[in-house]
Amino acid sequence: MKRTLFLLILIITSPFCYSIESADLINRLYTQLKNKTPKDSIRESIDSGLWNKDKNFFVSSIDVNNSILVYAFSFYKGEVHFIDASYIADIIREFKWAQVKAEDKKEVIPTKILNCNYTRCLVEIRKRVWVNGQRYTQLRPLAIGLDGTIYKQ
Repeated sequence: MKRTLFLLILIITSPFCYSIESADLINRLYTQLKNKTPKDSIRESIDSGLWNKDKNFFVSSIDVNNSILVYAFSFYKGEVHFIDASYIADIIREFKWAQVKAEDKKEVIPTKILNCNYTRCLVEIRKRVWVNGQRYTQLRPLAIGLDGTIYKQ
């Protein structure tokens, strides 16, 4: 009886316990970027990204043609969603008081998932720029809906 009950629970809950695999993300991101970025760069981006505890939400960033793409993947309502959150990577506007130029070194990296529930995740994004040898850093929250919605602050 206990064994039957256990198997029944396992069968009922298994569709809700889907997790996204790294290899799947590499292929999806490569396709999404229309082959503009080498797979090695994509693999590094996936390796340095952040997963939520259920492995159904992933966030990272990657340099694509000298611009920074902040992106996420989520599994929501039976589908894997690609989410482009690049608007947060606008460093020139963010640090305009520091007189940032296009050629200055820039970095935008998700540093931690602050909170994640069934509908959205809150991610901390670290933005850095180096101007004339001086480093400037800002931390920004980014709320991403598992359905692909970006909640702009």
